[in-house]
Amino acid sequence: MKWWLLIFIPLGFAPGVAFGQSFSPDDLVALSSCNLKYADQFLKKKGFMPDPGQVDYRTMTVSYIQNEIKTNEENSRDDSTVTRSIDICNKDGIKCFTWRTTSEEEFISGKAQLAAKGFVYDHDVSLYQDTSLLFQKGNITVETMREVTGSDMVYCFILKKKEYPDPKSIRYADDLLHFNSNEYLVGFFGAGNIRQDLYYFSENDLRKCTVLFPNSNRQAVFVWEDQKNLRNLSCIIISDILPTVDGKHYEGALLGNNQWVLKNGIYCGMSVKELLKLNAADFEIFGKRSEFANMIKPEKNGNIDFRESGITFNCPGCDYNNLFDTSLIKAKDIAGENLPVTVAYINIFPEKLK
Repeated sequence: MKWWLLIFIPLGFAPGVAFGQSFSPDDLVALSSCNLKYADQFLKKKGFMPDPGQVDYRTMTVSYIQNEIKTNEENSRDDSTVTRSIDICNKDGIKCFTWRTTSEEEFISGKAQLAAKGFVYDHDVSLYQDTSLLFQKGNITVETMREVTGSDMVYCFILKKKEYPDPKSIRYADDLLHFNSNEYLVGFFGAGNIRQDLYYFSENDLRKCTVLFPNSNRQAVFVWEDQKNLRNLSCIIISDILPTVDGKHYEGALLGNNQWVLKNGIYCGMSVKELLKLNAADFEIFGKRSEFANMIKPEKNGNIDFRESGITFNCPGCDYNNLFDTSLIKAKDIAGENLPVTVAYINIFPEKLK
């Protein structure tokens, strides 16, 4: 039996019963750790009942509702009644829990509780005045927002929990694409193996990044699209020498070349001759007259699809070789000169280069 069908099993209480229990971010986090088959048991204890009318079979979303009925001295319903609901869905390995409440007080205190529990957020926004915030901790994100439903103002906490990959599955550099935020990296690899830094795209263009295993032969740089929240992967850079603020001042030496290898076999320190053999076909490299100097042209011509990653070479002394004084160079021509051209940077992108 599917977990989302279990909510229709009678739970021992009838519609119309009023409950006075509150709900908190702690409860939401605890709910996300429950086996989804037993979520209804957890929510029953919190005074929620299934809402069959709100089941969405297309998205596999189930809903629960709780009404906190308050009465005045005349024993009639008070305008301060608080309505709460929980939606649960599980899609593409990500569990999603949406908690809605009509209580602004719960909304404000809930954000403060998340901050107190160690969830990180953008401190340039106001914890109490801004409604749209993002909280992160390990493999959990919580987005807050408000929305108008009918005549009511409803406040939302949307928790998403992405399961960690099996450690044994992280073997190649490409496997690092699983990690889409600084907090997710911290949760998987541990805070001691992570460092926040600034990456030099140019002297005037610095981008916030996260360095995994800094100053080691397993180092990798994660550059983020969302610079405020350090999430949404822009690219991963694999190299022996890191053009970052901290890396620029590192005076030690790595123990050999960077050990991360792409699934297609490319690694830092690989010679152009080795890469020609691996590709089983010639390919082109941008010359000095191109803004992409020393990078392989992103196309597929042979065994390797160079659109999946940006491969940049290093060649000491090649600046004075007329062979490079052009826009494009054949890899076979470089190999024929026996020049010391080796892979220096591997850029891995979530999508192919166009």
